Amino acid sequence: YPYLRQLAHQQRVASKAAMLETAAIEFLSRLRLVNYTIFGFQKQA
Repeated sequence: YPYLRQLAHQQRVASKAAMLETAAIEFLSRLRLVNYTIFGFQKQA
């Protein structure tokens, strides 16, 4: 999640909703109410 916040800052994401959603999913994940795996990430050209 620190990476997502850093990426949003670098890309100048001004969406408060996106930041709130990230914080919410981080909170739920830390409570172990949500569990997920990221299998891949592809950078757009």
